[in-house]
Formats: sequence, structure tokens, C-alpha cells
Amino acid sequence: LYHLVSENGPGHARVFRVEVRVGRDISAAAEGTSKKTASHNAARLVCAMLSGNGETVAISQGLSTPSTSARQL
Repeated sequence: LYHLVSENGPGHARVFRVEVRVGRDISAAAEGTSKKTASHNAARLVCAMLSGNGETVAISQGLSTPSTSARQL
């Protein structure tokens, strides 16, 4: 399940933060310069978590300060 958490920045340089949940146990949030990119980044984080890489992974998609995070509940 994807959820738009926030939308920041001026109209010409928006940064979207999306959270994705898999069941009750796994969730990840990521940012991107579009909703699609943010959703894709969050999905990549969940895939990394499910494949055994539980580390926080930073994904930069043209953001000046990437602040992508993943957490397991």
C-alpha cells in the first residue's frame, strides 16, 4: 500500500515523500522529484529489506540532500 506522506518545495522543484507498506511488519519511506520516482524508491527499499539487506539504503534521484530511510516495524 502506497501513501503520499508529504509534498515540499516550490512548484517547479517539488519533492515528494511516499511510504509503502507490506503487511504490518515492513514499511519504507523514500523521496523523489515525482510521485512515481518516490514510490519506485520506496519499493526498491522494501525489496532490499525482503532480500535480506535490512540496512538503511540511500537512493539519490537528483535531490541535493537525499534523506531516504527504511525501517522495519
